[in-house]
Amino acid sequence: MDKIAWEKIARQHVIYIEAFIFTHSSRFEDFRLAKFQMDWNKDRISSRGGLYTVKGKRRPGINIAMKRAIPLAGPNRVYEYKSFDGREDIGGFFSTNSEHQLLLHLTHEMAHAWEHFEASKYNIKRRQPHGKEFKAFYKILREKFLNPLLPSHAEMRNIAEQIKQEERAAMTFEYTKIPMTTKFKKAASR
Repeated sequence: MDKIAWEKIARQHVIYIEAFIFTHSSRFEDFRLAKFQMDWNKDRISSRGGLYTVKGKRRPGINIAMKRAIPLAGPNRVYEYKSFDGREDIGGFFSTNSEHQLLLHLTHEMAHAWEHFEASKYNIKRRQPHGKEFKAFYKILREKFLNPLLPSHAEMRNIAEQIKQEERAAMTFEYTKIPMTTKFKKAASR
């Protein structure tokens, strides 16, 4: 899939997540993203969700490191922060669907934006970046938008391990097919 297609998918997910947040409770009915940026720079490794100053006001926004959010094809282990990676509800997972990893990044950063919006609107003191409040917002978004789509963790882990074993076996087989004299010539030429 190309950048335009991935950006269209990301925008659609963000529209749904944003609508969910502002309809979730009357406390958040004025939640609207003032900034949504997709950064394709290969050096950009982290995404961000929080408050941005737009036209002199602090408003929620997200900036997604798209190269990191879109994995290579195949079964992937998608990681979360170490402190909660092992949790079933908001932790990492295995998947063969690249959109799942994108959704992880979107729900994670939207949870930050939601948390910062609440803190700003209700004058709540600064919170721990991935603390209990963040995890509560993130859990709501994950359970609504991502977790129902995920395959069985155990099943995907087994598939990923099987593929690794097959790749190792294929590499070993290819190496053993090379005549011994060729191996020694290559080693001697180094």
